[in-house]
Amino acid sequence: MSQSSPKPSTNLSLNSSRLIRTLAELDVLGDNYSAKDFGQRFGQLFALTDSIGLSDMHYELTKLRFQPHEQPASKTIDGFIEQRQTLLQLVSRNFLAGEQYSRVRNRYLVFRQGLTPEQLSSFEPYQRFYGALQRQVDFEIQHIHAFVRDGASGLSTELAQLVLLDTTLSDTLNGHARKLFPVVPRLLGARFEFLRQQQQPLLDPEQDQPSTWIKTGGWLDQFRLDCHKLLLAEIDIRMQPVLGLIEAIEDHHNAQQQANQPITDNQPIEKSS
Repeated sequence: MSQSSPKPSTNLSLNSSRLIRTLAELDVLGDNYSAKDFGQRFGQLFALTDSIGLSDMHYELTKLRFQPHEQPASKTIDGFIEQRQTLLQLVSRNFLAGEQYSRVRNRYLVFRQGLTPEQLSSFEPYQRFYGALQRQVDFEIQHIHAFVRDGASGLSTELAQLVLLDTTLSDTLNGHARKLFPVVPRLLGARFEFLRQQQQPLLDPEQDQPSTWIKTGGWLDQFRLDCHKLLLAEIDIRMQPVLGLIEAIEDHHNAQQQANQPITDNQPIEKSS
């Protein structure tokens, strides 16, 4: 199997439609369930008006006591980038062939030993595989989120208030997310059946075997790439609240650097009135 899985993006994208676009590209939403409809329903799951006591949150903001710490903003930013890259690598290795990945616990099914053709051609094991990765991603991103919150809360009063707001919103959004994301593996079932039915009639009975399915261009190899691409899109959208905090930390860091920049001979000196 020479075709590689999609590489994790090194850019910190805030494009929330990547997940929806990926589902549309895989053609799993159905004739009566367009990408636009899915996007609207996605947005409805995150409606906040009935879920958050804004007056209670406002009261908490007025009572908040800022407690500074010595961890610089750059350390939080660098730590986030490192942890995010580690997560992407942790997830991606589940989709890679090679003896060096033989100890990976939850590998894509075709890389495991002892599975029958009937098991490999049934969708249920792949649904469990994807769901397990979703739970792992959710756990790891919660850890990254907590790290960034801790770093932001000690930098300024404004950032401490933003962290309180972020925590309140996340408590609500996480509940909605746990209703939304389990739908994704079920949608993948339509893609699985499409790929299998598309290719299997083209194969001779002697070729209709796992060794052919998993080759580059085989239907199970294509499904591997599809699953990986979709999971990376999920990570993007799950990471957006963390990215919002990182952007705020970067703004604070840049403002601090400008304020501490020494005046040089080439810089005009403002005259006092």
